[in-house]
Amino acid sequence: MINIDKVFERLDAESYLKAIYEFSAVAVTKDFVVQDIGVSSRVFSHWAEMGLIDVPESDKRVKRLFNLTELIWLKLVHRLREFGYPIEKIRILKELLITPFDFGYLIKNLTKAEKQRFLKKIDKAFLRDDIEVQKLKKTVEKELECVKENDPALMNCYMFMVITEFLLYRRDVRFLIDLNAACIIDTGDIDHNNTETDMPLIEFDTDSYLNISMVSLLKSIVTDERKIKFIKGNRLLNENELHILSLLREGKAKSITIKFKNQKPHFIEVTQERKVYAEARLSEVMLGKGYQDITIKTENGTIAVTNITTRKKLDD
Repeated sequence: MINIDKVFERLDAESYLKAIYEFSAVAVTKDFVVQDIGVSSRVFSHWAEMGLIDVPESDKRVKRLFNLTELIWLKLVHRLREFGYPIEKIRILKELLITPFDFGYLIKNLTKAEKQRFLKKIDKAFLRDDIEVQKLKKTVEKELECVKENDPALMNCYMFMVITEFLLYRRDVRFLIDLNAACIIDTGDIDHNNTETDMPLIEFDTDSYLNISMVSLLKSIVTDERKIKFIKGNRLLNENELHILSLLREGKAKSITIKFKNQKPHFIEVTQERKVYAEARLSEVMLGKGYQDITIKTENGTIAVTNITTRKKLDD
């Protein structure tokens, strides 16, 4: 099982790398169908005919399955079409985002300065101590030097890398797309944000562009009860997030408050409104465990409603 929480713990370099490799597998398993995109089969067929998604000849007569990378791309296509974005421009975006290319070639041709900038980011890896950070840095540096071109393991698309970045670090990843199909990925990394620098380099139209968040594209997946098995199995959400999601799905909470400690969720307080028609029922409520606050409202001297707040310590 892939454990998304590994990258948030102060672990050793070996565990950190293992978590990254395991995460990479999430985006390539085929667990989704056309209905998960949110469009009809007719619309999808039209997109395929227009070249917005490649459908292998062997898949045309069978139930079409997608991996997470393809699904996020198609959800992005859906969002763009809702805005009336032209299909011919989406084809240009497809070349950038989901056309496979050789990452081995890209890495092998990085300049020494570019490699050093990449390695410098590792200094802030959330590991147990500085010794493990340096160990991770040396391992990655060695791997960068050993990379070969045409390695099947390094053949992938840019969208795959964006999704992996999002799943690993939970930053506010966004697609900035102008009307000429120029695209910038804002990774949400405040320490390495080159968005404003990159815009002039690609002649990005800063006066008119779409800003689409990765969260909005994933929202329909994580809130779909049919996908709970996939979400749990691949740990796209951790236990804290699944708990909060279940509360929202039930719709019984009047309010949900999450309190943070050291920039991590620490406690969750849930307030529910319950009608109580007799003191005896109130006694039953008060005998329950875990309640922190009970607010009682009366009507004509009779208990009518109680607001009950429970507190749960979230997993570290």
